[in-house]
Amino acid sequence: MKKPKCKLPDIIQSSHLIGLTIAKLKEAGYMDQVHIFINEVKNKNSNFSYDEILVIAERFVDFYTEE
Repeated sequence: MKKPKCKLPDIIQSSHLIGLTIAKLKEAGYMDQVHIFINEVKNKNSNFSYDEILVIAERFVDFYTEE
């Protein structure tokens, strides 16, 4: 699977990062990966940090920053 590229969000919130990851996977047509990503996030329950979500999301999406 070629991972879709996504700009790392300026807003440092887990929910924002989750939403961007899901949107990029859907745009790329990777619905099976969306389900895997969601399940991995759910397994963290509600006790997750931005950094933990970023580690999970990086397995599915290539993030970049504009500098």
